[in-house]
Amino acid sequence: MNKPLYFGPVARPLFGMLHLPLGASRQTGILLCNSWGTEYLRTYRGLRELAQSLSASGFPVLRFDYGGTGDSGGDARSSCLNGWVDELGIAALALRAETGCSDLCLLGLRFGALLAQEAIATGVVAAQAVALWDSPPSGEVFVANLQQMDLALNHKRSSERRVRSQLVPPARDELLGHEWPEGLAADIAK
Repeated sequence: MNKPLYFGPVARPLFGMLHLPLGASRQTGILLCNSWGTEYLRTYRGLRELAQSLSASGFPVLRFDYGGTGDSGGDARSSCLNGWVDELGIAALALRAETGCSDLCLLGLRFGALLAQEAIATGVVAAQAVALWDSPPSGEVFVANLQQMDLALNHKRSSERRVRSQLVPPARDELLGHEWPEGLAADIAK
C-alpha cells in the first residue's frame, strides 16, 4: 500500500511516498536517499519499483524529494547541502513515526549515497544499516562529473544555437537543466 505524505517544517514541507507492507511488517524501515537532478529523473521509476519490492518483502519504505526539488516545498535556489542532510534526519523521524519501526536502513543512490554518508557521519541519522549504491568516490568527483556533462551539453547546444543564429549564453545558475544555487558545488566538493 502506498501512502503519500507531507512532513517536516510547515514553511518548507517535504513530500514523500510511504510504501507499507500489506502483511506483517519488519522492524527495519528503509529510507531511500535518491540522487539529484537528471540522475533523479532517470532513476525515479527504478527506485519506485525497488520501494514496492522491498515493501512486498515486509519492509516499510519511505522515498522523498529533498527540499526545493520534486514535489517538496521550498525554492531550489535556496537549497544547500546541510539542509538536505538535515532533511534525511527529518525523513528518518517521519518513517519511524508513521511505521513504528525500531531499526533504520539508509539506502543511498549516487548523490543520495553521499548524503547518507554525511548524515551518518555527522550524527543527523542513527541507522543500523546503510547501503551505498554506486556512490561517487567523493563529492568533488561527483560535481566534476556533472560539470563535464553540463559542458558537453552546452557545447552541443551552442553549436545548435549558431545554426539557428540564436546566440544565447548558457545559464550560470543551472546545471544540466536543474537549478544549481551558488555555493552548492563547493559544499558538495567538501
